[in-house]
Amino acid sequence: MAAAWSRGAYVNNPGGPTGIFAARVGTDGSLAWPSANAGVALSGLPPAATTFHYVAMAGGAGGTLASWLVNSETSGTTKSIGGAPMYPLAAQ
Repeated sequence: MAAAWSRGAYVNNPGGPTGIFAARVGTDGSLAWPSANAGVALSGLPPAATTFHYVAMAGGAGGTLASWLVNSETSGTTKSIGGAPMYPLAAQ
């Protein structure tokens, strides 16, 4: 099983990295991969004045996809969808 999450609000958010991260989780809830607690970065840093929200995942026999809302606040209500395949990442 895989999990994906959003971390931080804006670039250079105090207290850790900012972006969308993923990890493989065991059936008992333990972190199965990667061995580091941070997970694997799927998104990279958001552009200035942009936040990532509402991570969703879909998967099947061929792989897993994570998607999220890209919320740019530089021009009011500019929104788009970001995404990244997690397969083979989730399968390692």
